[in-house]
Amino acid sequence: AAGGTGGHLFPAEALARELQRRGRAVVIYTERRGAQYVKALEGIPHLVLPARSLAGGLGGKLAAAFVILRATLQARRDMKRRGVVLLGGFGGYPSFAPAVAAKSLKLPLLLHEQATRLSMANRRLLGYADALATSFPRVAGADGFDPARITETGNPVRAEILAARGEYPALSADT
Repeated sequence: AAGGTGGHLFPAEALARELQRRGRAVVIYTERRGAQYVKALEGIPHLVLPARSLAGGLGGKLAAAFVILRATLQARRDMKRRGVVLLGGFGGYPSFAPAVAAKSLKLPLLLHEQATRLSMANRRLLGYADALATSFPRVAGADGFDPARITETGNPVRAEILAARGEYPALSADT
């Protein structure tokens, strides 16, 4: 499950493609912004869920609660149909509903944090997580989470990015 920005979706794509390469079935849960990354989702089963942030005072929070409930029910139904056995949450508010759906089905929840501070969604979900993968050695907001269940993995990188890397050009005083 990944929010609709590249910072959340691209690491989820990298993991999904690696799992596919290893013969595993995957699905990505995202929202309309994430679905716009058509090339990133090409060949990966995915479900576009409704999403809304909690911004906007009491009215916004109430509206968001209904959207989250609807998305949770859709994700739960899809997970049962596909036989999902684990959910990896990559942050962003659109990842919240699929994580709630997974936990309601008693599935393991792995969170991944790309930044040095837990995202709001990951902060709210941390108490339900079975494990936390991080891109950095220390992540603010993970205090109190069992250190034995935290693994520094780095940020999953897409194959296209790895293939494009090359040697840095030699530097001189003129460059």
